Amino acid sequence: MIKLNLNDLKKLVDKLNKFTSKQKLDSKLLKKIEADLGKLGEDDLDSLHAAHINTLSDRMNEIFTDLPEEHPIKTLALEHEEMMYLLDELELVNEKVQNTKTYENMSKGLKTTLNNVVMKLKETNTHDLREELVIFEEFKQIATFYKLKIMEEEHKKMRENKDKLLELIESNISQEFDKFKKNFGILTDQIVKKMSYHIYKENNLIYPSVLALINKDEDWKRIKVKCDEIGYGCFTNNCQITSRIK
Repeated sequence: MIKLNLNDLKKLVDKLNKFTSKQKLDSKLLKKIEADLGKLGEDDLDSLHAAHINTLSDRMNEIFTDLPEEHPIKTLALEHEEMMYLLDELELVNEKVQNTKTYENMSKGLKTTLNNVVMKLKETNTHDLREELVIFEEFKQIATFYKLKIMEEEHKKMRENKDKLLELIESNISQEFDKFKKNFGILTDQIVKKMSYHIYKENNLIYPSVLALINKDEDWKRIKVKCDEIGYGCFTNNCQITSRIK
């Protein structure tokens, strides 16, 4: 199994900067990688990520566009776009909630949108499961990548926060509205920040690496079958939220 160290990972990212969907990553580069990435700290990886993020981001936008419509990575990337719209909607809902003095003052539209946003956030769990059980597992068969463990831990934390948000809106909001507003604001801030940065890292580091290492059409057809078995949320069907806040 391939193990990546910081210098070789830099070479890989440089290679990714020049990579297009019509070019295959030279496997000889990966075969020469010997050092253990596990010895690196989180700061090293984040510094590497920051150093290459701008050029890599532009390149990956081009790559995602060129991928076939039902390619698993393209589906995940498009879902990320929908998730970002959802996070914007969550922030808007939170702003309206914080400016509402009592539960009785909440408009019907705000209550409806509040419930819709939280339920759709829960649906993003199928996205995470396809990454963890299929994409990440396929990656692990080829290379040891310390960052994947971090991404899985972030998935777990985000699921916990989404569960807390659902429990919160199912609680007796009308009786403890001030407490609800405070907790809703805290959870909204945590979810928006964690999910935004998480999506940023996946789009610009994880997905490019996966595309570079797994480049056979037959492999992606097999991967898609596994993804189909897990299923998809509302986002895959381009199900956007229409704000009804009055």
